[in-house]
Amino acid sequence: MKDLEKKIQDCFFDMLESYSLSDITMQSIAKELDVPLGNVFDVYPSISDVLRGFRQKIDQKMEVQALENFAGEALTVEEKLLELFMIRYDLLAPYKKHLKNFFSQIGVDEGVVMLPQLPALKQTIDCMLQLSGQEIKGLKYIVHQKGLMYVYLRSLCVWLRDETADLSKTMSCVDRELQRGKSLLNRFDLAV
Repeated sequence: MKDLEKKIQDCFFDMLESYSLSDITMQSIAKELDVPLGNVFDVYPSISDVLRGFRQKIDQKMEVQALENFAGEALTVEEKLLELFMIRYDLLAPYKKHLKNFFSQIGVDEGVVMLPQLPALKQTIDCMLQLSGQEIKGLKYIVHQKGLMYVYLRSLCVWLRDETADLSKTMSCVDRELQRGKSLLNRFDLAV
């Protein structure tokens, strides 16, 4: 089953090279893979489910790598968040070309994002907040969550154009936006 999940995800991203997002269906993926449609639907009933599965796979890998990297380290919340963003971008690197095409089709360009894509992002940000060790609730949590969504979207736009080997432009953007967010939170007494 995991093998078919990966094949479907890879096929979806490969098809983005030749087709518009609106032209890619579960039927076209099944045809491209030469797999019965029922088998494809058993794994992913819709394109949204393919994207959710891809995001969850990246989240799981990010969590495993972060726990390894954080073991025995005395890192601040900010250092952990910066590390989490960079781990995520390293994991997304093999898909960068495909993601550029995908994000341009849904409206992520120069810092502009289509709002319907934000609910899925919330789950990734929740994972990052948990891994960073922040123990916050209520309004503070919501403010931190929304702030990190902004940092992610800003840095995503930079990452999509960052051709440096060490992703220094992306890292600089993440660091700058995290510091800006911390400053704003301190102003309103919402910091951890």
